[in-house]
Amino acid sequence: MRILLKVLYWLAVLAVSLALVVGLILWFESRDESDIDGAGPVLRVITSA
Repeated sequence: MRILLKVLYWLAVLAVSLALVVGLILWFESRDESDIDGAGPVLRVITSA
């Protein structure tokens, strides 16, 4: 019985950790305002330097 509780505990820890990682990734991606089309002038400056 004790082993079962430890396994359930670590499965819950893993599930919460994965949920936090996915949530943070989605949150950072939603705040990302980069646009590939707008990168043209920056790339021209970098390549001409």
